[in-house]
Amino acid sequence: LLVAVLLMTSACAKRKDDGGKTPDDGLTATEAFAKFQEEELITYLKASKLSAHYTVTDLSKYGLEDMTVTIGDPKEEDGIDPEDSLARLKAIDRAQLSEADQNLYDRYKAYLELQARYDGLDDYYYLFTPNSGLNNNLLSNFVEYVIRKEEDITDVIVYLNECRSYIDGCLDLVKEHAANGVRQDKECMQGIIDQVDQFLETK
Repeated sequence: LLVAVLLMTSACAKRKDDGGKTPDDGLTATEAFAKFQEEELITYLKASKLSAHYTVTDLSKYGLEDMTVTIGDPKEEDGIDPEDSLARLKAIDRAQLSEADQNLYDRYKAYLELQARYDGLDDYYYLFTPNSGLNNNLLSNFVEYVIRKEEDITDVIVYLNECRSYIDGCLDLVKEHAANGVRQDKECMQGIIDQVDQFLETK
C-alpha cells in the first residue's frame, strides 16, 4: 500500500531538469528518477487489474489495455523484485535531485530495503480476521468498485465468479500455515464466523 501511495503522488510528473547526466542512458538524475517512478508504477499496476482499477482511471495511458481479468491466485507471487528496483534506484545520483525528490528517493529506498529483507521468507499472516483480512477486503472491493465503462461490468462479473475458488485457495493456505504451527486463536476464528453469520442474516 505504501508503494502505491508513493507512486501515485509522483509517477509520471513532469519536473524541471536540474540534474547532471547519468552515465547509462544520457538522462539527467531528475529524468532518470521520473522514469524509475513510472516503471515502478507500471510494475505495480501489472500485478493485478482489480487493484489497478482503484489506482488509475485509464490503464491505456500506461499501455495496459489487455490485462488478464482475474481475481488472482493467493499462492502466486506478485512478480515484484525489490532487489532489482533497489539497484535501479541506487544507480540514480541522489545528490543531483531536488530536495523534494531526495525526500521521495529516501522513502523509496527505505521501503525497498525493507521489502528486500522480507523477500524469500515464508509469509505467515492471518488471511481472515474479524476486522480486516480477506473477508472484509473482498466486501470492500466490490462495494467500492466504480463502474466507469461497460468493460468494468464484465470484469466485475468475472471477479465475482472467481470468489469461491479464490477463497478456497486462501483456506488451503490457512491449512498449510496450521500444518507449520501457525494457527489463529479460537476467539479470532469465532469472530469471523459470527461476522459471516450476521451478514447472512441481514442479506
